[in-house]
Amino acid sequence: MNGARDMGWFGIAWWIWGLLSLGLAAIWLCVWPSDGAVNAQPLHYWFLRWGHAATWFALAANFFVRQWLPNGATFANALALVGLGCYIGFLFATLLH
Repeated sequence: MNGARDMGWFGIAWWIWGLLSLGLAAIWLCVWPSDGAVNAQPLHYWFLRWGHAATWFALAANFFVRQWLPNGATFANALALVGLGCYIGFLFATLLH
């Protein structure tokens, strides 16, 4: 552990945020808007089925990278942006279907 690098938001270590995110990802693997997926186009279906869980998996990876890769901030930021893209896709698929 390397002091300040280990501390995330509110003084809670990044790896704890990662575990919380993995827990949310596990929930969203089981809970999803399946009613909205009836007759959905393939891309819409993917975002409806996997988008929210993928968001939380990407955020978990982001938090773990921040914790354990000393020079990984750029990569962690890229993972966070992937999560944002998945979430935006999920929102659009939910709202437009």
